[in-house]
Amino acid sequence: AHALRYTDIRGAVAVASRALEAAESAQNVDECIRALRVRSGCLARLANLIGAGDDLEKAEALLNGTEDHRERGWVLLMRAQLEWRRGNHTEAVRAAGRALELHRSTPDPAGEAEALLGLGMLAESTNDEARALHYYHASRSLCGRTHDTGGLAAATMNIGSIHGLLGDPERATAEYVSALPLCVEVGNRTLEARLLANLATEQSSLGRDELALEYGTRGL
Repeated sequence: AHALRYTDIRGAVAVASRALEAAESAQNVDECIRALRVRSGCLARLANLIGAGDDLEKAEALLNGTEDHRERGWVLLMRAQLEWRRGNHTEAVRAAGRALELHRSTPDPAGEAEALLGLGMLAESTNDEARALHYYHASRSLCGRTHDTGGLAAATMNIGSIHGLLGDPERATAEYVSALPLCVEVGNRTLEARLLANLATEQSSLGRDELALEYGTRGL
C-alpha cells in the first residue's frame, strides 16, 4: 500500500480489494483488524489521488469507507479550493473549516496549518484583512512549532501581503525579507519570485527606486 501512495490508481484498488478479501476470510480478530486497516489506508489514498483531479464526489464517496480523518481533511481542502474557483465562497469556507476540525482531531499539524492558510486566503479574498491575519498568524505559529519551513514561508509572505494592502509598506517589507531565505532554503522558486516582485512593489512605494530595481531584476 505504501509503494502505491499517490501513484497507481489501479494498483491501489487491487490492494484494497485483496485486503478486503483477507478481512472477510480472517481467522481471528487481529488478522481482520490488520486487513481492514490496509483497506482503509488504500481507500483514503485513492480518494486523495482522485480528489487531486477534481473528481471530489467520487473521492468523498470512497472516504465513506474509511475513518482516516487526515486524508478526509486533505480532500476537504481540495473541495474548498474547487468551490472557491467556482465562486462558491460560503461552501469553500465550510469545507476548509471542516478540514481544520478533522486535522485538529487527528491530530495532523501539517494539515491544520494548511487549513488555516486556506481560511486566511478565503478571508483575504473578501477583504476581511483582520480575519485573514488571524488565520495566517495561527498557521505561521504552527509551522514554526513543527519546523515546516515551506509553510512558514507561505504564511509569512501572506502576512506581508496583508500589511501591504493595509498601507504599511515597511511592515510588509519586513515580512517579505524574513520569508525570502525560507523560500531559498526549501527551493520554492515560484514563491521566491513572487516575494521579490512584492518587495520591488513595496520599495517603489517607499521611493527606494534602486532597491525596487534590484528586487525586480532578481525576480525575473
